[in-house]
Amino acid sequence: MSVLDKLHHSVIPVDISPTEDFGYFCGLILGDGDIVSTKNKNYLVRLGSTRAEFVQLFLSLIRSLFPQLNPYMTIERRIRTFPNGQEYNTPTYRVIVNSKILYEAFRPYKLPDYHWKVPDFLTTKESIIGFIRGIFDAEATVIIDKSRHHRIDLSSKHGNNLEQIKVLLGKFGIQSRLYVRQTMSHLYISTKCDLETFKRAIDFNYLPKKRKLERVISIKRGQNELA
Repeated sequence: MSVLDKLHHSVIPVDISPTEDFGYFCGLILGDGDIVSTKNKNYLVRLGSTRAEFVQLFLSLIRSLFPQLNPYMTIERRIRTFPNGQEYNTPTYRVIVNSKILYEAFRPYKLPDYHWKVPDFLTTKESIIGFIRGIFDAEATVIIDKSRHHRIDLSSKHGNNLEQIKVLLGKFGIQSRLYVRQTMSHLYISTKCDLETFKRAIDFNYLPKKRKLERVISIKRGQNELA
């Protein structure tokens, strides 16, 4: 029996009030998830990653936000071969929830070719905080490098995605910079003050990134003391 055979079209009402947790859910889906409708009238909202802890975080969030729904998890194994001949066989963990209400809510904002827009229904400060946190949990990297340019790096195929986040960060007093490198756009948060403000106002939920940000801030404070 296929995954789709086990899913049933959900007509169960769901609460999409603009809470911090729902904003976080939106950030995860727009940043790293996808939405699909099928010929069998399934309306799938999905998130997949090789990071098992991250997908488990998403699964727990769905169960907390929408206890009436029945999310489904799969583990996919695909062998990918890199140009140097090395094979990559890390499993991908995917959580699927079937809900027409959620699908229709996201459809105007989850656009083709990895474009997305900040949802208009996130009308509260708390929901925007959650949304930014979800985007950064999904798409950002905390970087510690030899050049001492330690930073948060949020990357996207499209600069206009990041421009929206830059504006939202500015509302919380967080300054960021946009760069284009090759085919990708990047948003950097790099000063001690802005990293501390990000941690205080937004922060990560995903524990490995949260801990690495704490380390970066600690390094930055040490650099300032030596200056």
